[in-house]
Amino acid sequence: MAKPKVIVQMYPVLPAENEADRAAKRPIGRDRDLYNRVLHDSIDIVKAADQMGA
Repeated sequence: MAKPKVIVQMYPVLPAENEADRAAKRPIGRDRDLYNRVLHDSIDIVKAADQMGA
């Protein structure tokens, strides 16, 4: 049986206390430092997916 193809689709979500705080941080790239931190925090997920062959 062939291995199933796995697609990992991730969307960065900025940490926020509530929806009003999240709306105040839009657009997502406004705060470059926060956006880069969120992206770099996902490295462990990307590495794990790579090890699983995704």
